[in-house]
Amino acid sequence: MANFVVRGCNPSPRIDVVVASPDSGIALHSTDYRGLLDVSVDTNQGPTQTEGSFQVFVPDSLPYPRADLTSEACAACTVVPVGHTPLVADVRAIVDTATASFVDDPTQPGVAWLQLTVGLRAIQLLETYVLRLSYEVGTVVPHHPSGT
Repeated sequence: MANFVVRGCNPSPRIDVVVASPDSGIALHSTDYRGLLDVSVDTNQGPTQTEGSFQVFVPDSLPYPRADLTSEACAACTVVPVGHTPLVADVRAIVDTATASFVDDPTQPGVAWLQLTVGLRAIQLLETYVLRLSYEVGTVVPHHPSGT
């Protein structure tokens, strides 16, 4: 069975703002990440249907101190197919699921990075293709003027 392989991740400029919670007035740090993912399958066996998931760290993710990831912290995302190459390919793709989560950094205790997990189904009729996905991730965490 074929698996998905992330061939490239091209982030757009990150947007960071400080906002106030409408309920409590607490200062929150809101960050929006956007970009494009290029995904293919790890085989060139001809026409295939591939179902599965893949994970990728958001390349321009801020480092999030675990102590700041309280119940007020959240991450949400959307992922949609926006094209494929070669243009003559007959590719059909459906994003089944998409989640954004804070994942511990194994090299820095107490720090988390933003990870995107995408469930995808694709049918392609050519041996090789690259599917382009657009992603948008939004995070909201407590704001600390000296950090994230």
